[in-house]
Amino acid sequence: MTKRDFLSTLLWVAGLAAPALVSCSDDAGPAEVPRGKTSFGGSYSGPVTGPGTDASLPAPPEAGTSPDSSAPAVDCVDSGSAWDCTCVPDSKKACTCGDGGPPGTQTCRPSGAGYNPCDCGSPPNDKLGAACVTADECGAGLICLTSSSTALDGQGPPGGLCTRECAADGAVCDKVKPGAKCVGFPDQASTTRYCLEGCEFGTPDAASKCHGRLDMGCGSYVVTGVGEVGRLCFPTCNSDDDCGAGSLCDPGTGRCFQGTAPSGDPVGASCTQGGTKTCRGYCEKLDLPLTSSSTQLCAERCTAGALAASKVSCGWKLGTVAPAQSACIYYPGTNLSPGAGDRGACGQLCDCNSQCTGAGLVCQPLTGGLDALFKRKGQCSPPTAVDGGAVGIPTCT
Repeated sequence: MTKRDFLSTLLWVAGLAAPALVSCSDDAGPAEVPRGKTSFGGSYSGPVTGPGTDASLPAPPEAGTSPDSSAPAVDCVDSGSAWDCTCVPDSKKACTCGDGGPPGTQTCRPSGAGYNPCDCGSPPNDKLGAACVTADECGAGLICLTSSSTALDGQGPPGGLCTRECAADGAVCDKVKPGAKCVGFPDQASTTRYCLEGCEFGTPDAASKCHGRLDMGCGSYVVTGVGEVGRLCFPTCNSDDDCGAGSLCDPGTGRCFQGTAPSGDPVGASCTQGGTKTCRGYCEKLDLPLTSSSTQLCAERCTAGALAASKVSCGWKLGTVAPAQSACIYYPGTNLSPGAGDRGACGQLCDCNSQCTGAGLVCQPLTGGLDALFKRKGQCSPPTAVDGGAVGIPTCT
């Protein structure tokens, strides 16, 4: 393999060309890469299920809201009915920011059940999403969540995260940095919410996407019943190395924690969504285009480009003597051209069909030098009509 060929192969591994299981059309991606369609989304996209407070999303129910949708939203008074109102919905009043600070504004909640906290303005801050150890590195209006913190549903972001709380005002994130959204942990129904910066899939501005961090991953922001409403930089550790001394990487969430090392079934094992947790990472659904069905298998979080940057990715590092058991090859169906910094999922590698533990998957051959790179002959993927109804590698040699 020439140096140029190896570089092209490495860029594919980094996510700079469309990997398998992403394309929704017959002509997307390099010819040597098996193609198909994946439904990776839902829980894969991060802790973003349920209703939220972002301006573009339905607001969660408030205390004091009338169950009668026809109830008037004005002239709200305490009349002993279902409405327990203390102010006129959306009305405003002056307030003071901090102890003797500048004036601000409070807005009455849509239900009339009291005023929101004092809005003292949210100056833009490009540090949103940056790595940090202390708040001094984040600038005005932002705090630093360290990898050892427990703020994100008992876990912390790898490398630290400059952010701010947004439970009281989901629209504040976009004011700090356009495209940012308010995300709840463990889900949008939670009162624990922080701002995450926005991003775009693919290779443009890869150096600045998510601040060029490979311990973050640009992923789909999915809301149950609504679908994808944006793309955000989610904390995504690729290994314990991203979490620092004393912390471990949770392959199911992509966040850091302190405790016992995760256990369970490896990447590729069959599982059941919504059932008893059996995976070391998490359980996800993968479409089988030829049969219009799907399979459910264990997956783990990863970031495209981490392997090429000499990070441990999916439990393997470039130059390792032993063959790789899995690689960052799965991406959401909405990500047609993954690039460095995009959030992916580890998929099982193989030498023949019988090694693919996911129901309905076959061992599609790896070409273009990837077989030599990973020391494996193929990757476990759905057979596709695009590939001429390929039957994978029938026999292990």
